[in-house]
Amino acid sequence: MVEDIFGKIPEYLLKAILYLQNYYPFYFEVMLNMEIIKVESETMKQQVPTAGVRVNKNVIELMYNDDWLKTFTTPEIVFILKHEIFHILLKAHQRCKSRNQKLFNIAQDMVINNLLKNTFGHKIDEEKLQPLFPPSEYHDEIITEKLYDWIYEKAKKNGKGKGEKGEGDGQKENFDVHLEDIDCPEEVRELITERIVSICKARGLVTSNEENILTYLRPKRKTYIDEMMMLLSNTIGLKKKLTWSRENKYGLCMRGYKRVRNKVNVILDTSGSMWGELIQKMLSFIIRNNVEIFLVQNDTEVKDHKLIRRMKELNSMKIHGGGGTIMQPAINFLIKNKMNDYPTIMLTDGYTDTLNFSMLKNKMLILTSGQHCELEGKKNHVRQIKVDVL
Repeated sequence: MVEDIFGKIPEYLLKAILYLQNYYPFYFEVMLNMEIIKVESETMKQQVPTAGVRVNKNVIELMYNDDWLKTFTTPEIVFILKHEIFHILLKAHQRCKSRNQKLFNIAQDMVINNLLKNTFGHKIDEEKLQPLFPPSEYHDEIITEKLYDWIYEKAKKNGKGKGEKGEGDGQKENFDVHLEDIDCPEEVRELITERIVSICKARGLVTSNEENILTYLRPKRKTYIDEMMMLLSNTIGLKKKLTWSRENKYGLCMRGYKRVRNKVNVILDTSGSMWGELIQKMLSFIIRNNVEIFLVQNDTEVKDHKLIRRMKELNSMKIHGGGGTIMQPAINFLIKNKMNDYPTIMLTDGYTDTLNFSMLKNKMLILTSGQHCELEGKKNHVRQIKVDVL
């Protein structure tokens, strides 16, 4: 019996859960892995005036305010429950990263509400519940990251965006509250979500429609190897270099050829620790393709530089820095040391000074976890990509 699983819950909420069991078994199965908690104290009611979801250690908690939730009909409560379930399924917490937390939550709410209304056809009293939907002037794909970028740029133009995890964006908020996880690292939260989805798939509860929704709305982890392959296409492998240390093959008094490895410059923004595994994978890929790395670590100035030839050197590398973010000194350092003929990769969060790559003669790839860097001067050889660092 459902009552035995969820314990003592109000009849109106039980009706909505039974509705999920009968018509939306996948979402019902997700609810079976959640602990439903009614907030009792006045302090908690102030923190959760409506409803919200969080992960407490390794338990997903759905918290609700009975005074608010009981005012809705069963279809409206189903809408609310599915909205909270999608916050777990779409990995809202993991995907926010260094973005403005409040704006990202708003974008996620809009995407979920649009999905529930237009894909699932849920009918609710919008004036009563006041859900957020994508603005009519937004015409791009309804995906959280793209919608967030649009909202962020609009807020920035109005002088209300603050970047990173700021406050005060002037945007109306959704009906639910966004609770912080308790003692739950991001990787644990992701494992919990993936375990639930895997169990549901194994039991045949995930329909093709739901599979398509999850695939479309949950961006896959990217390693950006394709972009690096394009950058390094003329760099991978050995090249011939004239040297007096090798005899000319014709026996003439001329320099002979020596095969040497190519190089690539990597500028690492050490002002934050947002990269982790991604840096390791990318640098390992370069080394495995027989390319040497001239690594420059920079925060407000160049903290360290090193030529890395082998995986052993890469694995023993230590990160230096941790201050602000002024990246032009690293570019000037490459020019000063005559490394500007080689392709360059910069890893940064994007919140940098205005950068000038005019003196770098080869291709330039910027991978940024936040916003695009502001550029000046010649920039047709520069490519910027916003990455998803999970």
